[in-house]
Amino acid sequence: MKPDADANAKKLRENGDQPRHSFATHKPAQLNLTPGFDRVAARFSDVAVSIAEQMIDEKLTVEPEKSELVSYVKWCGQKADFLGLTTAVMLPCKGSLMLAIDPNFVTTFVNTFYGGGEQKVTEKNSFSDMEKRMHERVSNELLVALSHSWASFEDFELHISGRDNNPVYADFTGMNDLVLCQPFKFTFSNGQVFLIEILYTLDAVRYLEALTAPSSGENTGSSDPTWQYELHKAIHEVRVPVRSVLARLTMTLPRLAELKTGDIIPIPTARNLPLIIGGQVFARGNLGEKDGCAAYQIEKLEQRSEL
Repeated sequence: MKPDADANAKKLRENGDQPRHSFATHKPAQLNLTPGFDRVAARFSDVAVSIAEQMIDEKLTVEPEKSELVSYVKWCGQKADFLGLTTAVMLPCKGSLMLAIDPNFVTTFVNTFYGGGEQKVTEKNSFSDMEKRMHERVSNELLVALSHSWASFEDFELHISGRDNNPVYADFTGMNDLVLCQPFKFTFSNGQVFLIEILYTLDAVRYLEALTAPSSGENTGSSDPTWQYELHKAIHEVRVPVRSVLARLTMTLPRLAELKTGDIIPIPTARNLPLIIGGQVFARGNLGEKDGCAAYQIEKLEQRSEL
């Protein structure tokens, strides 16, 4: 052993330091994504081109960029405070997904659709009413196209769950949670380029990854996703009787005996009316009117252990 090595070894023993063994750990950032995501991205790009060209009657190209697994807080830190955000779920897939659209993309769509000419790219902090409607239409069309792109693996039922503009406050996932970001580059005929991104929560990634992974031919004992979807759908179609008690009146027996056709029984104005489901009070609220029909407004849900 060399003198320097002897001195270092002696120093380690004197300080009580021992060589440390590093055990292998699982890093979520190294999640093995299957090629299925790339195939879906390519299929979605083709459908997105068709949707966009039909809406604005202009040629453009859509190219999928490299997907990346990042923390949501890191993704938010790279984005502006104002985006066109739409969150959704694809039942029976667990987890959520979010479509993030550059606001200037929406403005360009509006100007091209209505013939407003080329729009200079600027930092926006709000949408006009027309841009809001266009954003909703474009995002809905693209998310439907995404669910159809996944249909080769399983039939999904798309539900829009919310819209927002600031990614920090969007009801999507925890700031420190990992998300899969799948960007798509939209290039217009005049050379303008915009980036649209689809974000999947880690729960959604794991569910979709299991669908796209090659089958090993072994029965792992996991639940059949088709059966789960049908069960979930059936539960959503279960109907339960809902009623409310408008008033509870008391009267004497002679007055009751005198009642005849055409008599009017006054009902006092009541608040805090119960909403009864399955024989139990589910909520309390007030009667009103909406769109020309009688309506019940829930003001408070009852605390209950079971329905």
